Amino acid sequence: MNVLIIGPSGSGKDTQSAILEEKFGFKSLSTGSILRSEVKKGSKIGKEISKYMDQGKWVPTEITYQLLGEEYSKLDSKNIIFNGVVRYPDQVKLLDNLVGLKGNKIDKVLLLNLDNKAAIERLTARGRKDDKEELIISRLNEFKESFESIIEQYNQRGILINIDASKTIEEIHKQIVKNLNL
Repeated sequence: MNVLIIGPSGSGKDTQSAILEEKFGFKSLSTGSILRSEVKKGSKIGKEISKYMDQGKWVPTEITYQLLGEEYSKLDSKNIIFNGVVRYPDQVKLLDNLVGLKGNKIDKVLLLNLDNKAAIERLTARGRKDDKEELIISRLNEFKESFESIIEQYNQRGILINIDASKTIEEIHKQIVKNLNL
């Protein structure tokens, strides 16, 4: 099963992906993790990525999907969680094409819903370098602007599942397990 998990910063995408990996053997492809790893390497592309991240901006699609494609090609799992890999409407088709290379499709899309106030509280407590309040607000605004069309596309396919991400980690996980029939 190929599952896309989307939601605003702070909604628990990384946490829930990790739980699904641990409990159900999913493999996770997280755009954020892939990009942060590249920055940590100090490569030329990592330095370019860092410029965007330091400003609270999303990294351009070309860079993101180049790295995502490289990581996806290494996986042989039938159960993959794509975490945060669709951030712009045109990336819906790019992800379809990417998974289509292996004859697969996105089976379910989990939308972790969380209001801005709760997201800001969670993210400032997390304390990552890019979790300054002004950068958080920038990312949340960018999410709101970009995601209406994305959500609509997946809703029209009948694969969108709304998850209340204001709950505890365990309660969110139970919602996900129930909706994915795990």
